[in-house]
Amino acid sequence: MILLPSFQYMKKIKSTLFTIALSFLMIWQAQAQINARMFRYPDVSDTQICFVYAGDIWVVNKNGGTAQRLSSPKGSESFPRFSPDGQTIAFNGNYGGNTDVYTIPTKGGVPTRVTYHSYSEIVLDWHPNGQQILFASGRQSGRARYNQFYLINKKGGFAKKLPLVQAEFGSFSPDGKKIAFTDKSRVFRNWKRYRGGTAPDIFIYDMASSKSQNITNNKANDELPMWNGDKVYYLSDQGANKRYNIWAYDTKTKQNTQLTKFKDFDIHFPSIGNKDMVFEAGGKLYL
Repeated sequence: MILLPSFQYMKKIKSTLFTIALSFLMIWQAQAQINARMFRYPDVSDTQICFVYAGDIWVVNKNGGTAQRLSSPKGSESFPRFSPDGQTIAFNGNYGGNTDVYTIPTKGGVPTRVTYHSYSEIVLDWHPNGQQILFASGRQSGRARYNQFYLINKKGGFAKKLPLVQAEFGSFSPDGKKIAFTDKSRVFRNWKRYRGGTAPDIFIYDMASSKSQNITNNKANDELPMWNGDKVYYLSDQGANKRYNIWAYDTKTKQNTQLTKFKDFDIHFPSIGNKDMVFEAGGKLYL
């Protein structure tokens, strides 16, 4: 567990208390430590963790330490994702009423805008080549109820739509020839343990054959696939406690295995790097 630094402050309160018979001045000093459990959308590289706190992107050494704020412009940031080499972060920025794709060096600097479409986007992943960013958008879906996948060069330009009619969250295989994805999602819904027709499954789509395979196929909610090596990790509430936990699908054995067993809190927005996975549960970050 990575314990990120809390924010401390010194509060000095002067209060004057009057009574009928006596007037006196009492000065009270107290030092308090704020428990800032509001870390969101974490990601991890070989050396750093990034996350969103108070609408800004922060980075911290993977082994712990003092987090540094990477961005502080007006507007909000979300879904930061490290590039494969760990030198750049792609993220969503909403600076003028629309959510677009931006990049920023991990050492800091001015964000570079990548997309300019009037529809909003959600940054999902980097292509394994490190030159393209995968994002989801409803810009050409014809309806506002679902998204599709697009690839765009990290420097901008025209986005290329992937051949998936509906796609919400996804992750490329290490060779970039396949993609694990969900055709729908409930991660932004405000009720839990749903069992119904819009509960998402994880699919693997083969770019060469244009065929897809359902690798979860259950009544639970299976979300946020993360491909690393021979395994597709994902979030699911199919366990006995019906809490969102981390599961893994082995592409060789075709078996699904539960890896974490949180009982009191759901895991939110896990993300995987070359060597590690990071996620939030109960307001804390876990590595």
